[in-house]
Order: sequence, then structure tokens, then C-alpha cells
Amino acid sequence: MVRRPVRASSRTQTLAPAVRSRKTRHSFFAYTELEPILRTLGTNRLIVCGFQTNVCVEAMVRAALERNFEVAVAEDAVATDGPDLRLTPCHREAYVRFDKLSRVVKRSKMVDEQEREQAILDVAAELLLRLGYNKLTMGDVAEAVGLHRGLVYLRFKSKDELVEAVARRELDRYAELWSERLRTDPRGGSVASVYRAMAGALRQLPLAGAIVARDEDIFGKYLRRSGDFHGRIEHFGTREFVRMMQDAGAVRADIDADAVAFILDSLTPALRDTFQHRREQSGRSDLPTTDAVVDALSQLLELGLTPSASADLEPGKALLLDLLSTLRGRHPA
Repeated sequence: MVRRPVRASSRTQTLAPAVRSRKTRHSFFAYTELEPILRTLGTNRLIVCGFQTNVCVEAMVRAALERNFEVAVAEDAVATDGPDLRLTPCHREAYVRFDKLSRVVKRSKMVDEQEREQAILDVAAELLLRLGYNKLTMGDVAEAVGLHRGLVYLRFKSKDELVEAVARRELDRYAELWSERLRTDPRGGSVASVYRAMAGALRQLPLAGAIVARDEDIFGKYLRRSGDFHGRIEHFGTREFVRMMQDAGAVRADIDADAVAFILDSLTPALRDTFQHRREQSGRSDLPTTDAVVDALSQLLELGLTPSASADLEPGKALLLDLLSTLRGRHPA
């Protein structure tokens, strides 16, 4: 009976140099007929399992992916990466004793690549909110999700790439939830409904709130990078938005669209200050809640901009949903 594999507790770099050098470069594909045999059998998916070292697993996965195989990694496909590996019985077992594939498959949780990616993004989003970009490391993410760091790097080449993927997924969820709230709002299609739907969505998605607010504590140095996702997200200008809503009949035709757009843009920073993270940063106890500000703003906008209580808001709703759909299409998760 093979001993239960031990989860790695130290970094791959601590492996004895001879072992690290050999296993980083080679996999079971090296100097064997494994690939032609698999091709002959018509196999395109591999299961990496058994009693192995971390670098064995990493080398095998990398080699398989380079050859366009699909790879599933058994939960127990890790033994140890201790620095004294060569001197222990564990080292000998790692090379000569392997569990039967059928037994491993039955007892191991197989991880789908897409599921693994979502798990990495879930953990990264949570850590980003808790630690912030400046303190976050790929090692933190790997440890929290229970994966070897090399497997995280196989999917995301850098911390910036991971953070951008997290933000894009969050913005997609934000647009989706925003759309749902617009559809269910009895007054959906008015300018006021935009703010109501936005506030409701942000209440459920704190990371989206940090993105919209360009939260320095959360995104830190990332905000100052050229080409970050904040700079690349295309926004519909407020002036154009108000004019389009006028054309759709959801905003009074007699108001000055430029002046209204200027006022709305001026109010946006005040609204952002009520978001959870901004509120915590300021330490001000006298700030009204986001809901209270949105409710008050909605009443003002309904009274000042909406043509009448009997106005047909469906064209405005269709316009808003189309804009959100376009936004999601440009920035898929």
C-alpha cells in the first residue's frame, strides 16, 4: 500500500540541485515511446496521478500541454519537495512505486481545467479585497487554492494577468447584474433606474465597487500602470448617454443635455465616496449610505428628467440593455 502523499510545504527551489535539474527538464515523454503510443490509441487526455514529486507533476503537465494534450491532475498527484528528498525512503518510493490508475481515479477528485481557473479567480478576488494588489503574491493565491504555484503560472503568466482576469470577470458579473435589475425595475428605462440598478449591483459585488471607485487601497500600484484594465475600459460618455436617452423619449426634450451631463459627472465622485471601501478609508461616520444617496438622487432625476409618469420607458430600457450588452461583449470574462 503506497503511503498517503504529503502536501508540499516548501518551494520547488529547495529541491536538491541534481533532482531539480533532472525533473525540471524531463518528463515521461522524454526518451520514451509514450507520445506515439498515445497517438496510436487516439488518446488526447492524460491523468497525472500517483506518488510523485511536485516537479515531476509540473514537468509532466507542461510537457503534455506543449503537445496539445488535455490534462487532468489527480488531487493526490503530489508527494514532497523536501530538500532532503534524495536521502529518504520517500525518494525511492517516488520513483518505483505508483498506485494503479483505476484506484487513483476512484479515490481522487479530478479537477477540470475550467473549474480550476474559476477557483483560482475566486481566491484571487478574495485575497485582492483583503490584501490589496501591492501585497498580493502568486504564492498567496496558490497556497489558498491548494495548488502548486507552477500550476497557477501555467494558466496566468503574471500577477498582472491574473488581476486583469479577475477584474474582467467581475465587470462582466456587474454588467449582468445591472441588466437584471433594470429588467425588473418597474421604472426601468429612466435615468434614475440606471443609478438604482448600479447601486443594487455594487452592493452585491464589493470588488466591482472597488473597480468603479478606482480604489487605491485595493489596486494600489496597478492603477499607475500604463495599459491597466481601468485605462482600457471604454465608457460611454455621460453627454452622449443623456442625448441618446432624449432621443429614446426617456429624458425630457426641453432640458440642456450638456448641463445635465456635467451635473451627473460632478455627482459621481460623491456617490463613490459612499461605497464600502471608500467609507472605511475616510472613517467618517456622518456619510449617508449608498442606498440613501441613490434613493435621493433617483427622486431628483425622476422629477427633473423623466417626461411624465405615463411616459413610455421601454425604448429607454432597450437602449440601456443594449449598451450593457455591448459593454459585456467588449470585455468578456
